[in-house]
Amino acid sequence: MNPLSPADIPKELADAVHALHEGRLDEAGLAELEARVLGDPAAMRAYLDLTAVHGTLSYAAGTLSSTALPALTLAEKTPESPEPAKTARWRTPLTLAASLALLCGLTFFLRPADDGPPAGVAAVAPQPAPDEPTLSPAPGAAVADVEPPARPTPELFPELHGAPATDPAPGAPAAPTTPAVASRDDGKVVPPEEAAAAIDAALAHGWAEAEVPPSPEADPGEWLRRAWLDLAGHAPPPDQVARFLNDDRPGRRQRELNRLLSGERFASHLAERWTTALVGRAPRPGVDRAGLRAHLADQFERNVGWDLVAAELIAATGDVRQSPATNFLVAHVNNQAVPATAVTARVLLGTRVQCMQCHDHPHNGGEEWSQERFWELNAFFKGADVVQRPTADGDRVAALESRAEGGPTFFEDRRGVMQATFPKYAGETVEAADGRREKLAELLLSDDRRLPAKAFVNRAWAHLFGAGLVNPVDDLGPHNPPSYPAVLESLTDRFVATGYDVQDLYATLTATRLYSLSGAATEENAVDDPAAGVPLLFTRCYPKPLTVEQTFDSLAAVSGRPLDLRARDAWVAGFVRPQANDENGEDLAPVTDIPRALALMNGEALSAAVAAASKNQRPKDLDDVFLSALSRRPTPRERRRLAPLVRVDGGLEDLRWALLNSGEFATVP
Repeated sequence: MNPLSPADIPKELADAVHALHEGRLDEAGLAELEARVLGDPAAMRAYLDLTAVHGTLSYAAGTLSSTALPALTLAEKTPESPEPAKTARWRTPLTLAASLALLCGLTFFLRPADDGPPAGVAAVAPQPAPDEPTLSPAPGAAVADVEPPARPTPELFPELHGAPATDPAPGAPAAPTTPAVASRDDGKVVPPEEAAAAIDAALAHGWAEAEVPPSPEADPGEWLRRAWLDLAGHAPPPDQVARFLNDDRPGRRQRELNRLLSGERFASHLAERWTTALVGRAPRPGVDRAGLRAHLADQFERNVGWDLVAAELIAATGDVRQSPATNFLVAHVNNQAVPATAVTARVLLGTRVQCMQCHDHPHNGGEEWSQERFWELNAFFKGADVVQRPTADGDRVAALESRAEGGPTFFEDRRGVMQATFPKYAGETVEAADGRREKLAELLLSDDRRLPAKAFVNRAWAHLFGAGLVNPVDDLGPHNPPSYPAVLESLTDRFVATGYDVQDLYATLTATRLYSLSGAATEENAVDDPAAGVPLLFTRCYPKPLTVEQTFDSLAAVSGRPLDLRARDAWVAGFVRPQANDENGEDLAPVTDIPRALALMNGEALSAAVAAASKNQRPKDLDDVFLSALSRRPTPRERRRLAPLVRVDGGLEDLRWALLNSGEFATVP
């Protein structure tokens, strides 16, 4: 849609918007502007166009911060205000907030009833509304010492996350009373299934409030394929499909989850995912990627707390073979450790800060993430050097050493003025010349925002459910509130209370009803779609594309061949394109990329899989082909259409090839 021309915007409206963004609009004028914009679509469009202009000018001048553009607030509903239709109640603020956030980074805040801070700043108590499902630890419980920090952001849409403070409408579902995710009244951490029930109650409350029903339960084959791809990293082998589908005893899904979560493949798959997040897929000078992956697999298999794993990644020294955790920073301390700063924040803290080396965060600046905050974090990596050490066999190996280099770090601000800063995080400045990275690890894990825990929880949620509670998963902050704030906070509480127990976190999430739901949308919940860019309800387990590693390993698994990590790494390398940017990033050809599709259809990996499958298990009928390739039996319609292939010589082999190239095979259901 093209912007309105200045002649199309009433002068008094334009003057009011300009006054708003220049800080000249008083409370009466703000209320008048608010009523006009929210009540007139044409005024709303004019407001958005003018706001976009102000945002662009402020950003270009390097002045855009969390307070540069005051935000309109939604006026508190009075008792006389008519109640909107229930089905549309959440869509209007949703569309409004999404439009504003996309155009200028504004966030709508609910104005408190009492005297609050100036316009554009919200003061919100962290506790839920009176009848919102309560998921935080019980007062006085042992783990209540792990208290959630004060939340700077209110829930944008209380209709989605909790019931309104007023009495519910007749016939509306009552707010459930749910057990705590983290602890019982006796102070003990609740079992995963009890915590999962609390999460389910919170989600069900959101579904009822939005009047969007969930998808039905996934078929056994669909669920099994999802569980294996998520937890083992590949599709289930044919013999495991047969074993599961022939098990008629109650509780077979939970038994399968227990088997997968305690297996070596779970640790290996998590290690692959985190190795990719930490150092990427492309070869890097000095980096022993396979060594880091093996190290992380060992940590996950022994269920070492994630806090210890993360601390080692930041503080480790030594060569990349004897101290594999050093591979993380060996990959990123180039270019004055700018990549190390950006990747540490993005992957371990869930925060994008790479642009902050030049200017304040456009939405989340000021005290949270300003240019100065970026260089304060960067200063912790000063003195970290990559050197080449000789080995006993005459080779050379990269090593990470720490130089005791004191003094400040210098950077140039937007005005061209040279600034100096010392290492500083969470308000604590470190002036010592040595031990800076060790101190950073300590500060990250002691900070009451608990960003390492929250970032891991959000990534685990996205891994299993197809989208994070906060999306993108590496963009946590007041500007980007979660779909269910209470769920994210309480899962973070539990993660910390259990000692950053990764297996417990995954056991809790997979025990939820949500994980058992079908990934297929219904007519009633089709609006709940991650691609729509709206706050998600999680009325289904969103499908997600297979990674390249899952694709290769699944071809091996369904054909009965052993997994080969070296062969997989060589195959994956053909899809990776390194980038020369501030994060040492890379591009990966998507599933729909033509070269990747051709590589699958005509490449050696698929040919070898089909040949091995034919040798190990020659299909007898349609069921054999579908169960081995897709972990399910054919539908009645598929049986009718494909029946002639059974009578054609080689027809079932051709069908297997087609199914392995299908979109269903390339998707985690």
